[in-house]
Amino acid sequence: MKLNYATAAMSATIVVLLAPGLVAQTPECDFSLAFRRADEKKPNNINVYRDNKSIAPFGQALAFVDELKVNTDGTRRSYHLTDTRGESKAINSVANAISTNKVKDFEALRDAGFPAPKSKQQLGDVIEFAKQPSKPCIGPGDFLVSMTSVGAVPGVFNKQGDCDQSKWLDALTVPALVLPKPSCNGCKTEFDNAGATNRNFVVAMTVAPPHTIAYGIVGDKGPVDQLGEASVGMNARLNNLPANAEPTNYKDAIARFQAPKSIVLIIPGEKGRVSFPKDAKINAAHVEAEAKPLFEAWGGAARLRACAAKLETGRAKK
Repeated sequence: MKLNYATAAMSATIVVLLAPGLVAQTPECDFSLAFRRADEKKPNNINVYRDNKSIAPFGQALAFVDELKVNTDGTRRSYHLTDTRGESKAINSVANAISTNKVKDFEALRDAGFPAPKSKQQLGDVIEFAKQPSKPCIGPGDFLVSMTSVGAVPGVFNKQGDCDQSKWLDALTVPALVLPKPSCNGCKTEFDNAGATNRNFVVAMTVAPPHTIAYGIVGDKGPVDQLGEASVGMNARLNNLPANAEPTNYKDAIARFQAPKSIVLIIPGEKGRVSFPKDAKINAAHVEAEAKPLFEAWGGAARLRACAAKLETGRAKK
């Protein structure tokens, strides 16, 4: 779940490789308004734009500009059984893992022994439950096992219930964007209809110079009425923090691991999705190696800088 407020610290270096058979585009920005999405429950707050050029092999990219709040789901330290407010061990409050958004409600479930089915109903979207007995998975150090919409390995949902944190996408190390989930079962969002969904590549760049870049993927689905959150790993790069940087607690996650205003580019379609590495888990290096050639084919850093100025001020075509 996302944490609130924003911080900024920026610096970057960019190295981009062009894949064989892909032709780099000129540094221009030709986007049109595609749809609007709410952020922090404010309707029509964020303009989402569609590229008017369809670039083989992945089609029309989407982009928006926003400050990126930090998401911790999928980390081994996200939520704790007793450090429920993230004061010393956890990097998030369990209020962000329970449907009522109240720490006291989680503590009541815990103190009652996590009764079924109420516990699953209130924690099931974020916290993994063991198969037998059906109670929240508790990992090493009494941390709760935190789930994501994308696994670090294929077939992750077939393994749900084994309480292995490592099968989920690690928000501490893998740069990832969170997109809104559909409003009902069987529904699709505008992102889904545009082919921008789980495992699609994302390139984020800070709007202000020196335009720090992070290569990531769509790694999770969040609240239907919120857009503009990314993983610890994504925001650490945008803030020019070391690759192994981790928040010390919830307060530190808010203070240091939220990104400044950035332009977020989503590469859609089946050809724009990260593969599962053979005999390994999805990691930051693998994501970057596959995302860079597509990004360069789209136009690379020069084109993204041109788009940042236009989309931030809403000067793209209506």
